[in-house]
Amino acid sequence: MAKAYSDDLRRKMLEAYDRELGSLRELAERFCVSYAWARKISWQRRRTGQMERVEQRHGSPSRATAEVEARLRRL
Repeated sequence: MAKAYSDDLRRKMLEAYDRELGSLRELAERFCVSYAWARKISWQRRRTGQMERVEQRHGSPSRATAEVEARLRRL
């Protein structure tokens, strides 16, 4: 599976876009990333207000209570 781009790269790209150093397409080429990725992070920032990646959760959260977890550790 491909490794995620660093938050540092995201921040640099979005800051360059804020300073109007080029269009998203031009900046994507300059930073060696796809235009689709540049659009995606720009849209995510507009939606969430943050430049960093949103942590992805895989699967449903555990329903085990603290007592159940303690019992499992003892077993």
